[in-house]
Amino acid sequence: TQPFGKYQDFGTTLLGRTIVSIETVCEVDRSYGGHVVLHTSDGRAFAFYHDQCCCEDTEHWIEGADSIGKPIETCSSSVTASEYVHGTATETNFELDGLRLKFIVSSNGYYGESIEFDEVILDTEKSK
Repeated sequence: TQPFGKYQDFGTTLLGRTIVSIETVCEVDRSYGGHVVLHTSDGRAFAFYHDQCCCEDTEHWIEGADSIGKPIETCSSSVTASEYVHGTATETNFELDGLRLKFIVSSNGYYGESIEFDEVILDTEKSK
């Protein structure tokens, strides 16, 4: 299982960038199950999210936000899949120096549980 999305490799994209803020969005309609957006000092934004289907739940945690404001020098990820009585669950962890993002996606076992990574097109870019 690829721990990052089909669009960009998070490590290559974020190395050397400086995170200036973190935004978490919980989708009311549950179409994405919430996502974490990292805003960088060069005015760009990058999201980690799960493209959620009907029979899934997504939870996420952020730890080590005190590393905001420092250039990212190391990136790593890990994925652990498990089965339980009603389906499956996948835990995906991303570490960007001291910043840790943890996602747990559970489903009935039929749907994919991967975390996607992509650049966010900000409203200011849409108007150009």
